[in-house]
Amino acid sequence: MKRGISVVGGFAALLVLSTPAFAQQTRKVAVTATAPSGIGILWHVSDQVAVRPEFSFQRTSTETSGATVVPGTATSWLLGSGGSLLFYTGKWDNLRAYVSPRFTFAHTKSTSTTGSTSSNPTSYTLSGSAGAQYSLGDRFAVFGEWGLNYGWQSASYTSSIPASSFTTKTSAFGTGTRIGVAIYF
Repeated sequence: MKRGISVVGGFAALLVLSTPAFAQQTRKVAVTATAPSGIGILWHVSDQVAVRPEFSFQRTSTETSGATVVPGTATSWLLGSGGSLLFYTGKWDNLRAYVSPRFTFAHTKSTSTTGSTSSNPTSYTLSGSAGAQYSLGDRFAVFGEWGLNYGWQSASYTSSIPASSFTTKTSAFGTGTRIGVAIYF
């Protein structure tokens, strides 16, 4: 009986002593969720560089009715993708600082039964950010970024009532912020 207790105690001690070594193992891949919107993957290529591809989508549907408007339905689909490169510049305990260039692409397809209109805008954004990532444990981290964005968009519009079509080109420059979480596996 004493031998059984000492064997179980030995296995328990071995388990407790080996746990810190496992916790120090560096995880390289995480699933990310960012705001304003997007899901992606964070892959640490090395201790100093990471890649973060992302994907976003949105479907919007609007119905109009009333005495002063033509009843109808408008539907819009947005599909977007992009990616960031993270260059880690410093580390303090569980906090890591980084700089990051980012490029995104989004395409929207909108149709409406009101006036039989459609539009197809395509937008691109190039940004440069500074950020910080804080690990709350072995499998969970939060991050935040702030920086400058430059974006441009081209769109084509068509309408059957009255029959017309036109294109637009837009550009914008400004600041931007993002926050997110990373769950490592």
